[in-house]
Amino acid sequence: MRSAIEAPRAGGLSTLAKLVLAGEIVGVYARARWLLRSHDAPSTLQRLRSPSRGRRATGQPPAGLGRHLAWATVKVLAVLPVDDRCLLQSLVLARLMAVRGLAHEVVFSVASGAGFEAHCWVETGGAALLEPGGDAHIEILRL
Repeated sequence: MRSAIEAPRAGGLSTLAKLVLAGEIVGVYARARWLLRSHDAPSTLQRLRSPSRGRRATGQPPAGLGRHLAWATVKVLAVLPVDDRCLLQSLVLARLMAVRGLAHEVVFSVASGAGFEAHCWVETGGAALLEPGGDAHIEILRL
C-alpha cells in the first residue's frame, strides 16, 4: 500500500518559494495552537478556513498541489520542536488548502480495543492527503 504522504516530483519550487511555504506553515501552526487554547477543534478549523486579507486563490491550482502541501506540512513540522501530531498537521493543511481555494475535508475517527485512540486527517476528492486512520477506526466527524 502506498503512503498518503509522498515527496513531490523533482523540479518543483525554487528555494525561495520553499522558504516562503515553510514560513507560512510555521505561522499557521502558531495560529492554530493559539486558537486551540480557547476553542475546540471544529471552531478552530472554522476560524482557520475563514477568508483573511491578503493572498487569495486565483485561477485553477496545479494538479497535485494538495499532495505537495501535505508533504511540506509533515516535513516542516517534523523538524521543529513542536507538536506535530495529526490534529495540528490537519489544521495547518486545511488552512493552506483553504487559502488556495482547494476543496478538502478534515476527517476525525476513533478506535477502541486495548486502548482508546483518536485520529484525524485531510482528504480531497475522497483521497487522503495525510495518513488516514486504520481499519479499526470508525469515522465520527467530517468537516
